[in-house]
Amino acid sequence: MSQTNRALIVDTKHKDRLVLSKIVELAFPDMAVDVVENYQQAQSMISQSKYYLALIEIDSGDQSGLALIAHIRLNAHPIHVIATSPHYEETLLARVLRSGAEGYLLKHEDSDDLVFRLRGLSKGCPPLSPQITRQLIRSHSLASAQGHDDNAPLTAKEREVLSMIAGGFKVREAADRLGISQNTISTHVKRLYTKLNISTRAEAAIVAMRFGLL
Repeated sequence: MSQTNRALIVDTKHKDRLVLSKIVELAFPDMAVDVVENYQQAQSMISQSKYYLALIEIDSGDQSGLALIAHIRLNAHPIHVIATSPHYEETLLARVLRSGAEGYLLKHEDSDDLVFRLRGLSKGCPPLSPQITRQLIRSHSLASAQGHDDNAPLTAKEREVLSMIAGGFKVREAADRLGISQNTISTHVKRLYTKLNISTRAEAAIVAMRFGLL
């Protein structure tokens, strides 16, 4: 298996593959980039190589991209999986995040902005286009109005765990830093997700920002 200093781009459009390749190269100058045009090829590549990052094109009319993201989450080593799309569709947002993607980027954004968002991975910042972030905030505001209060009281330990998970720390890393077991961290995360009505790290990051934890 190769080292993890690699990125995989999955996109059906030749022009978009070229643009995304350049963006990844600018964000991570020393990273090798593999490019494929369909999801079957992507599964084969994932089985053969270890990747730090995967950019997966998603389409509301084709569930293959979402299925690939879920497949990577279940079968591959830890990897940053980012969904990409030519335009924003509100009906896709929940499905994209729940499939396991930790970011959602719109390909029409300025290249410099996309580079900046990808570089944020090293600081634990989920790569989210502004339109996606605004929708997440609106969704949580609506959830609060409907009785799902993301300002629900959190214990000191829950706030610590939320800060770390939202900041990109893995369960093992959070456990080591807090001096508690991985099982205890996992229990805290499950309770947090239930209490805050969230299901992904990207949503956790939005809530953590609202709490002033990031």
